[in-house]
Amino acid sequence: MICPNCGEKIPDNSLVCPVCSVSVKKQPEPETPVQKEPQTAVAKGPALPMKWHKFLVSFALWVEILFLIIAAFLTVIITALSTDPDTVAYYSEYPGVKAINLIYGISLLGCAVLGGFALYCLLKMKKGAPRFYIWFLVAATSCSVIYQLLEVIILRLPLFSTEVSYYVTSSGGEGVQVRFSSPVFAFIILAVYILLNYIYYRKRKHMFIY
Repeated sequence: MICPNCGEKIPDNSLVCPVCSVSVKKQPEPETPVQKEPQTAVAKGPALPMKWHKFLVSFALWVEILFLIIAAFLTVIITALSTDPDTVAYYSEYPGVKAINLIYGISLLGCAVLGGFALYCLLKMKKGAPRFYIWFLVAATSCSVIYQLLEVIILRLPLFSTEVSYYVTSSGGEGVQVRFSSPVFAFIILAVYILLNYIYYRKRKHMFIY
C-alpha cells in the first residue's frame, strides 16, 4: 500500500510509515447494502367468511349482467324496430315513452359494462372492488326507478293500485280477494339489498388489497 503522507510504498499491514513515521489508518471496506425482499400484500384484519362473495362472482353477478344486456337489447329493438300495429299506435299516442325506452335501453348497457368491471375487480380482489359493486347496484336501481317514475308521469298511472276479485267458496258463498301492488315495494327491496351488500363488504374492505 502507499503512505498517504509521503507517497512511499509500505507493507500492507503497517500501522506507521517507516519512512515518515506518520500513522497510517486503514480505510474501512464499504458495506454492501442489504437487499430487502419484496413485500407481498397482507390483509390487515381478520379473515372473514366469503360465501356470499363467492356466490356473487361465480353465479349471481353473471346473471345480473346477462339480464341487463338482454333487457337492453330487447328494449331498444322493440322500441326502434317494431312494426307491430299496436306498438306503433301506442308510440304514436305516447311519443315520450319511445324516447324514454331508447334512453333506458342504452342506460342498461352502460350498467352492464359497469357490472362487468365490478365483477373483474371482485374476482381479482382488487382494492376498491366493493365500492365499484355498490356503484353498479345503485346505478342499475336508479335507472329502473327513474324509468318507472317517468312512465308513471307520462302515462298517468297510479303509484299504488288495488285489484279486487270475487270468487265462490267451497261452501257456495262469495269471497273477496284484494291485491295491493306498487313498484315502490320493489324499490324498497332493492334499497335493502344494496344496504346489506354495503354492510357486508364494508366489514371485508381490508381483504381487498391487490
